[in-house]
Amino acid sequence: MTGDEGRIITDAMFTKILLTITVVAVVWCGFKFLGRLAELKHRAAAKPDVPPQRQAVEAEVLVECRVCGTWQSAHAAKSCGRTDCPY
Repeated sequence: MTGDEGRIITDAMFTKILLTITVVAVVWCGFKFLGRLAELKHRAAAKPDVPPQRQAVEAEVLVECRVCGTWQSAHAAKSCGRTDCPY
């Protein structure tokens, strides 16, 4: 075997290895892409077309204690513990 023949064999082996790595990478990326498509379809199917109606949140009425200045719910106000507390 001469020097040129050895180099041709080495170049051919390198090309085969590079081609194999490229094919594996393309197949792997293809499967990742198909998996993402399937996930997007699954999410789109699970998501309702009509947005949910927002439920009205009622604001709570607060009252301030004239003595200590704390704020309490108007319907459930209770004494703060001070003797002059109006609740």
